[in-house]
Amino acid sequence: MDSKIQHNIFYGARSIVLLVFVTLFCSGCCCNSQKYVKVPVPELMPPVTKEIKDPKVALVLSSGGFRGMAHIGVLEVLEENGIKPDFIVGSSAGSFVGAFYADDPNIHNIKQKLMYARYDNLVDTSMLACIRALFYPTGPVQGRKLVTFMHNNLHAKDFGELKIPLVIVATSLVNNDIVVMRSGPVIPAVHASTALPPYFAPVCVYQNQLVDGGVVAPVPVEVAKSFKPEYVIAVDISKRPSLSRVRNAFQITGRVLDISFYELANNQASDADVVIRPDISGFGPFEDDYLVEFYEAGRRAAEEKVAEIKAALLKIQP
Repeated sequence: MDSKIQHNIFYGARSIVLLVFVTLFCSGCCCNSQKYVKVPVPELMPPVTKEIKDPKVALVLSSGGFRGMAHIGVLEVLEENGIKPDFIVGSSAGSFVGAFYADDPNIHNIKQKLMYARYDNLVDTSMLACIRALFYPTGPVQGRKLVTFMHNNLHAKDFGELKIPLVIVATSLVNNDIVVMRSGPVIPAVHASTALPPYFAPVCVYQNQLVDGGVVAPVPVEVAKSFKPEYVIAVDISKRPSLSRVRNAFQITGRVLDISFYELANNQASDADVVIRPDISGFGPFEDDYLVEFYEAGRRAAEEKVAEIKAALLKIQP
């Protein structure tokens, strides 16, 4: 290759790297100027203080990023029709919405808190975190904004204080297995369940390294069934894989991951007694400009199933 071309490529690449570095530095400075809350976590998971006795109805809320606002639409329709879960099982976005509803089972209040929460309210990045993610098992997003948002908006800080029993699932990087949390501080559990790799850094709690619950249990119906409820309602907001033509290796990788995730979610949801599937195909996990559309899709999907659910519950509790 001509030395002049090599010279231009080198300095062009260096300019791009410097531009990225400056951008990250600026965003990092902005993030670091904010005040974040740090929630202490006991070394070992505390014993469960709120038992789930003879549950009739379990509500399973799936993972899906900002598409989780569809859960709010579903909850609203269920509440309007007098359908109240005896406990909630949440994975990732489902754990986030589930925590707020378990804390205050009033959908009007939940809408006020969550429907206007945007990317900038929940996702933080910093220069240091971005650089460390290139060399260490971490991620550009540390979750500090998410933790602070929950601390400022949740009344209950411990699972035992929630008004509806809540079960949160995450994935362990230590043994590659599902981790079920239903005791101790709520916020670190939700933080761990929503730590989507490679964006969010893993969360170290209870001597374990945890990431997003959706990695192994996007729709954790099996976890719900372990408590022996009589009826399981699952809300599946997984993204249907695109049928568009793939054009490069990155798109192939993305498509393969989408297919695997969708099939896993579909298989897990099929074990529920009824599945509510909002039509939100084509939207990614971080598209926060469509929260109202996600909410409305959740309402429509729940309205289609509510008669079936009420008929089934009449047989269980006439």
